Amino acid sequence: MKTILFLALVAYVLNGQDVSAQKAAATPSASGTGVGGKFNNVMNGLKTAGEMMEQARTFMKNTKSSDIIQTTRIPYHSSLAASYGNLNSESIKALDDELKVMIAGTNRLMLKINAQNPGVEPSFDDYVSTMMQNSLLEPAVDEEPIFRNEYKQFGSFGLAGKGVDETIIRAVAQWFERLVQDADVLAATKIDIEDYGNIVAATDAAIENFETIFLKQKEVQRSIVDVGVLRYPDLDNPFFKLFRIKLAAYRKSFRVLMVQKDESGIKGTYESMKFIPRRSVMEQISANVIAKAAREAESMFQ
Repeated sequence: MKTILFLALVAYVLNGQDVSAQKAAATPSASGTGVGGKFNNVMNGLKTAGEMMEQARTFMKNTKSSDIIQTTRIPYHSSLAASYGNLNSESIKALDDELKVMIAGTNRLMLKINAQNPGVEPSFDDYVSTMMQNSLLEPAVDEEPIFRNEYKQFGSFGLAGKGVDETIIRAVAQWFERLVQDADVLAATKIDIEDYGNIVAATDAAIENFETIFLKQKEVQRSIVDVGVLRYPDLDNPFFKLFRIKLAAYRKSFRVLMVQKDESGIKGTYESMKFIPRRSVMEQISANVIAKAAREAESMFQ
């Protein structure tokens, strides 16, 4: 009975309207680039990490950091953006069919979760739940899920340098790399030196704002970055990687030998999980369905 229900779920994921037909009828978008074609986000409903970063840079360029901090907007934010690595219209054809099936089924689920609540962005936890319930894939056994918290202290208050001190910006960039510890993830985020400067400037503005707050809590925070990314499989990395990066300005107050101490800086959180094809399910999918799903995955790039 469990096998029947499981395969029924697989059929639900893979069958239905041909998404490539939706793509043909849609207006092309510059959602992704690469030699051999552009990706059209009608296939999964996700903006790319590059698009998300460009929108954040434009917002930061046109808005004072001190004004941003007075609002609840997170400067760098996306519940989930997509990164396609080295995928393009040629390289995707070289992928194993199981990876293509996994991609096609996941694209459909991404569309479904975005269609369920029009105009409301699903949370990162919603996307995690969707990936965990995806019958076509399973968490990789060769790598445990990762979760890390790190603090980058600036000192008492307002020592971040307002985003113009190159030494501090480089120090934050190096700290961020140590937080993530994954070159592929760093590349997938599309983050560059301009973004580190923006993060430092926004952090500095938040820390200065903390000085005006009567501190009733032991710690206060202001979110600067909250970005989820789904890294698609390619020839070099044949798996999905789902990860989230959160950076927040913080101020902590504590006592040492009865003396009040204050500390401020950036708090970073990184979490990630790898997903691979669920072999036990792939072996039971008909050749016709596999071929259809493979064609659909290959049609992602124009």
